[in-house]
Amino acid sequence: MINLVVAAVLALAIIGALVGFGGDAAANGPVEPVSDQSQLVDDTIEVYIVQPGDTLWAIATEVARPGEDIRPIVDSLKALTGGAQLDIGQRIIIDHATIRG
Repeated sequence: MINLVVAAVLALAIIGALVGFGGDAAANGPVEPVSDQSQLVDDTIEVYIVQPGDTLWAIATEVARPGEDIRPIVDSLKALTGGAQLDIGQRIIIDHATIRG
């Protein structure tokens, strides 16, 4: 299962590079993981594992830069997860370079 997730993340990274995404995030330096439950795949992509009590708003707050409006990030996370419902243990692949739309 982990190999499938890693393969999917790498595929997303390659597609993003081919399309030209990631320049802004790379220019701002590597991202910090959302939490201790995250695994950074590279400088812009991480895999977050949903914990009890997590909400899209809470995750978006951690992803956002200081002072940034989190509403577009919540919308992006909602699209990534297929809705607002999160399941404990669910893995969310967060591409910081493209999540802001």
